[in-house]
Amino acid sequence: MNKIFGDNAALQFLGMHAEKIVLGIAGLLVLAFLYLGSSQQGLSDDPAALQRQITDAQGKMNDPAAWEKFKEERIDGVSFVPKGGGPIDPGGYGVPTPVDPPTIPLRIRRKDANFYPPVELQVKGGHGPIAMFVNPALPLPAAPPINPENPPQPVPDWFRLKIPGHRPNNASELKGTYFVSLTAAVPYRQQVEEYDFAFKQAMGYDPLRDTPHYVYYIVQRAEVATPDEQPAWPEQWSAKTNPKFVTFYSWNAEAETAKWDQPVQEIVDAKHLDPKLTMQPLPLLLRDLNSYLMHPRVERTKPANFVPEAPVEGPPMPDNPVGPLDDPAAGPPGPKPMNPMAPGVRPNPMAPPRGQVPPRGPGVGRPPLNPRDHRPGPGVGGPGIGGPGGNANEPPPEFKLFRFFDTAVVPGKLYKYRVQLWIEDPNDPQQPPPTVAGGPAPAVRDGGAGGNYFAAPLDAVLNDEVIERRKAKKAAQKPGAKHIYWRETKWSEASPAVGLPSNQTLLAGAVTQRNENDAWRHLEPSGNVVARVFDLAALIPGYETVVPPVKGPREIAGELEVYRSSVINFEATGASLEPIRLEIEKYKKYAFVTQATVLDVRGGEKVPAVTAKSKDSIDGIGEMLIMDASGRLIVRSEADDAEEYKDSLLKFEKTGPVLDNSRNGQPFGPVPPIGIPGGPRPPPAPLRPH
Repeated sequence: MNKIFGDNAALQFLGMHAEKIVLGIAGLLVLAFLYLGSSQQGLSDDPAALQRQITDAQGKMNDPAAWEKFKEERIDGVSFVPKGGGPIDPGGYGVPTPVDPPTIPLRIRRKDANFYPPVELQVKGGHGPIAMFVNPALPLPAAPPINPENPPQPVPDWFRLKIPGHRPNNASELKGTYFVSLTAAVPYRQQVEEYDFAFKQAMGYDPLRDTPHYVYYIVQRAEVATPDEQPAWPEQWSAKTNPKFVTFYSWNAEAETAKWDQPVQEIVDAKHLDPKLTMQPLPLLLRDLNSYLMHPRVERTKPANFVPEAPVEGPPMPDNPVGPLDDPAAGPPGPKPMNPMAPGVRPNPMAPPRGQVPPRGPGVGRPPLNPRDHRPGPGVGGPGIGGPGGNANEPPPEFKLFRFFDTAVVPGKLYKYRVQLWIEDPNDPQQPPPTVAGGPAPAVRDGGAGGNYFAAPLDAVLNDEVIERRKAKKAAQKPGAKHIYWRETKWSEASPAVGLPSNQTLLAGAVTQRNENDAWRHLEPSGNVVARVFDLAALIPGYETVVPPVKGPREIAGELEVYRSSVINFEATGASLEPIRLEIEKYKKYAFVTQATVLDVRGGEKVPAVTAKSKDSIDGIGEMLIMDASGRLIVRSEADDAEEYKDSLLKFEKTGPVLDNSRNGQPFGPVPPIGIPGGPRPPPAPLRPH
């Protein structure tokens, strides 16, 4: 310390005791504040004294002399305000959001949203028998007598369970068809987000109306010569002016599916289904339906979701065929058969009994919707978009499934498709028809109330572009024409080219090699081939005496021994599986005409035993090179075709007990036999020519 302050004793004392001095001064100040605060006059507890203090304070505030005394000490704040300035922007004086923020009325006028077409179109051709609905009120043809030489042979139960495809009722009618399955992904979540961006912060927002409502679609098909050909899609055309182009409307599809047997098991999760976009599954028999119903962008449902429904019966269906329309602006037709069970096995609770014609339109007969319910299950707000009930917290699915079946295709041709969707215009929705004199007024939905229609937004909440568009549309309509309440998306990209598969299937069997000790050693190796032909109109065995003869779609298989250069055209006894009753039918002297040629046969050599003790040997796997009728080269292997080869010939050592094999729409397991126990065999399904 002496080094810092030298010999100055006062500085040395301050340096050593400065902290104590500062702490003592702070303590004295605290004591002074406490004394002064306690000595101030406070408010009296006596009411009379308190009233005197209040009166005294008011007198001092109102005393002019007091104002003159303190006037000079105050700051004139008025001089700091710029004179002649405009309104002050309150944006810079924001405060934290209160617990109950004030409601600020929206002043954004409604605009038009963008509409998104389907993406990733996929196509696949096929053929097979489909089950058609037969009205129980119509008379059934008499059952043919049982031929003792060719009695019906039911397949074993274990084999019946492995047969793919739809299981119709015994009363269904069969129809052979070629078809193309068209699937696409509809960007539903993107469309919902677009609606939210366009309408949620605008005036006149209605969560029920301002959510995507698909009402119709158009499918255009073009016939092309090569897979790389790009069709010159015209804007307005019909099959009458250009037979290479065909237009299908959604109401054409609904009229077609109303003729199909129902219900059909649906494998797509319900959240991806929309009855206006997803055509019900094709009731295809003896075929695996999965590849025709799915799309990579959607999820499969769980088997537990399938609940078999009893067949729907009703009065006779009206004869009201609907064909392609030339003028889309004309709108949908009038009364027509509807699909009462779309989509799939989930019945539509709003659908009338089969045969009754419901009114048209996206708003007719639909219950109140909760636009954010996208999954089935218990929920609030009525049936959701994805199914009955729903979960309001579930985000909308990324994609909805678009599915369409074209049954008007011809083998040997190539096709391309494109799709356009029609969405109800949220700025000009469907309006109720004119009220009939003396009748009740149609219900209009507004703000979530029940009804069949949405209230149209007023012009006061629409921007100028929307108002002008509505005026132009109304001016272009002909007097008495249908109100065009939908908006069209852009056309999708064209699908890949698709053709139909051949109705012939060739399967390779065992190959036999000749050895030196064989009496036929001079012959080349031979092999067995199964030719399976899908016949749209085969003469049904047992109906030979019926006039006119009864025909139906059958897949008939026969076996032939072939050599190199053999042409697979032959006549033999064919075996077929009756698609509904699953009974084996025999076709004597059936003509198999495939025009295919066997180019090479190999395999069948003796493979020596693995151990020296074993004297057994096996034959090598047979392979065949075949050129089909169109000139394509096909390699068939016995190893790949072994199971299908055996199943096609329908040869069983033990057939087991006679069971009713129709399943009556059930997914698995046997069902009780039809008819009286111990009585005569039930009559077969009706077979009418198509």
